[in-house]
Amino acid sequence: VLDYQIENIRRFSTQKIHFCLGFENKKILEFLNHNYKDLNYSYSIETNPRGTYGALLDSYDYLEDNIFVLFGDILSNFDIDNGFNKFKKSNSEIMLVTRYTDHPEDSDLINSDNNGRVLSIEKKEKDNFDTLIGNSGLIFLKKNILKKFSKDISKLDLMKDFVKTNLDVLDVSSSLSVDFIKDIGTEKRLYEQRNIIENF
Repeated sequence: VLDYQIENIRRFSTQKIHFCLGFENKKILEFLNHNYKDLNYSYSIETNPRGTYGALLDSYDYLEDNIFVLFGDILSNFDIDNGFNKFKKSNSEIMLVTRYTDHPEDSDLINSDNNGRVLSIEKKEKDNFDTLIGNSGLIFLKKNILKKFSKDISKLDLMKDFVKTNLDVLDVSSSLSVDFIKDIGTEKRLYEQRNIIENF
């Protein structure tokens, strides 16, 4: 999965990658040193789990002003250059890349207005929820918003504890993508997508 993610990123103009590492970090670094000696990358290692927000905050000095966040359990051929162009045009602080989800029962479902501004982020509790547009796990954001609020950051999730909690004061937009984006973050979804993974 990591190999595919790196190769997809290299198709586009974004060539600097920062890895937020934790569990099994030595194996990942050995993989990078062996297979990607020419890759322009940096990394940070958390000694205690701090969640995705804490990991990004710890990496603050390594990050560009505008960044693309890709979670490690996402398979995608997403056009990153096009995403950055849409993010700049949106004039938002955060842009969530969304998609029609095939697993709404455990997705963050996104409600947006006609201008693409996110109104709410909710879990599906009833079958009559009016949208099946879910957060894909691909996020564009301005680095400076990571320090916008004073929080106890012992462990915080980027979406749940930062974006959703501060949605009323953050300028968050959404962009619906038709690119291939698959979340393989559970054992069931990993098993279901095994043929796709093997053919990448």
